[in-house]
Amino acid sequence: MNIILFSETELHKPLPYHDRRNRHIRRVLKLSEGDAVKAGVVNGNLGTATITKIHDGKIFFEFDLNQPPLPIRPVRIVCGLPRPQQAKRILRDCASTGVSHIWFFHADLSEKSYQHSPLWQNNAWMHCVQEGVEQSGQTLFPDVHVFSDLPTCLKALPSETSRIILDDELSGLPSDDASALPETGETETVVFVGPERGWTDDERRTLRQYHCQPVSFGVRKLRTDTACIAAAVLWRLLIPRDRFAGKKDKHDNIW
Repeated sequence: MNIILFSETELHKPLPYHDRRNRHIRRVLKLSEGDAVKAGVVNGNLGTATITKIHDGKIFFEFDLNQPPLPIRPVRIVCGLPRPQQAKRILRDCASTGVSHIWFFHADLSEKSYQHSPLWQNNAWMHCVQEGVEQSGQTLFPDVHVFSDLPTCLKALPSETSRIILDDELSGLPSDDASALPETGETETVVFVGPERGWTDDERRTLRQYHCQPVSFGVRKLRTDTACIAAAVLWRLLIPRDRFAGKKDKHDNIW
């Protein structure tokens, strides 16, 4: 945890004894009255929180939050719904890279039970995203959404996007040739990653109809979560630093 995140309403309250952030401050950081820790408001500014008092296990703070967060990158990771454990890693690690969206869809080869996992009930997935943002030391959360199928997901995308599908069976790239990756251009980049069992031919045809360009990381087979994280980092590096995602859409942080 490289930053302590608070909601706006929590800024005016002490941190309860049993809160995991309280435990981190006391047991890991071993801070006491007068010490300061890096802090921020969820989707807001960051700065420091100085401990003014510790009473009955509760921690009281004085905040100085005047630094804007780093903007998130205009990269959407769109993944065929994997098993919950992999989804948790994707949510956490992709959030830490600073992508703007993490979208899932029920793919043809996704297990039907995955979408009924407790992870997707009552915003339980938010904890994974928060862990990733805390790891990054920043405050901005990506938009997370789960779609019932691929066509519904594709129709929800903005029209002006650069679309890429990771698929070695369709790619025209030489194996392991990163220099042949497509240009990111001036639009948001959407990277489609298949589920654990891969793409079906119907999904490939649908993606091609929506102007998705196939690329490959080479002949090595990657886990779904590894492919998502590799894509998030790679396309983040390819995008110029002066291009960021600042817009929200109707799917922000909803099921």
